[in-house]
Amino acid sequence: MTIEEIERVLQTVAANQTQLTEAQIANEARLVKLDEIVKQIAEAHKSIVELIRLHEERLDGHDGALRTTDDKLSALINAQVGLEDRQAKIEESHQLLVQLIRIHDERIDGHDEALQDADGKLDAMIEQIKTLLERGNGAMKPRREAKKSAKKKAPKKSPRS
Repeated sequence: MTIEEIERVLQTVAANQTQLTEAQIANEARLVKLDEIVKQIAEAHKSIVELIRLHEERLDGHDGALRTTDDKLSALINAQVGLEDRQAKIEESHQLLVQLIRIHDERIDGHDEALQDADGKLDAMIEQIKTLLERGNGAMKPRREAKKSAKKKAPKKSPRS
């Protein structure tokens, strides 16, 4: 090899070396940019992980609140069912009271009729006694028949129901 060939080879090597150096410098700048991008991605990842953790905590809190709400709702439903049962019993009791009042009113009406009948009979007996007293001016004893008729006119005792 001649000196010229060696110089050309050395120039080619130097040119290649320069190109490689420039490429390495360009690659180092890209590497710096890539490192910066990786750091930003890592920070974003940390932020996302933290947001997910906070979101899960909130969801856990909501789950707890939902359970509490479900428990309260169940208690209200059970109370409503109990209230409906008690309301039905009250309505039954009310109907029974209404029936008892009707029966009582009927009995009172029956007693009123019996009382009017007894008052009528009593008035008739009083009139008979007055008539007998006027006839005899109180000196004569009333006849036996009068006593019997007075007894017959006495009101019969009605059985209490």
